[in-house]
Amino acid sequence: MPVELMPWISLRCTEALFYQLQVIDRNGRNPIRAYLGHKSNAKHRGIAFDLTLAEWWNIWKTSGHYHERGRGARRYVMARKNDLGPYAVGNVSIQTGAENQRTKVRMHRENELLRGWVRQHPQHHSRSRIAEAI
Repeated sequence: MPVELMPWISLRCTEALFYQLQVIDRNGRNPIRAYLGHKSNAKHRGIAFDLTLAEWWNIWKTSGHYHERGRGARRYVMARKNDLGPYAVGNVSIQTGAENQRTKVRMHRENELLRGWVRQHPQHHSRSRIAEAI
């Protein structure tokens, strides 16, 4: 059977999970569309997305907040640890938009402090170590 007739193969999930997730959620979206949208958004932002549909769904299902996901301070998002690295098992957690924003602000401040220190003390770092630090 051609792969296009078996869409669960391209999503790297089982046929049973694929059909289970064909339901529509309260927001009028099905989880497969939400997964594909998340993956596409990450690509557009230049962030690696290493989660399969099964992994992505398991993270949301385990959190108990899938039905509350979305934009806004009180909605839940899948956030990367310290807003760094790929979307991958072990590097993501489910948190509110407000918590995710606080992490982004904190990481931005820390990065600015580090950049300022490196600029003031260039003699202590090789170019490659400065690039790694920034």
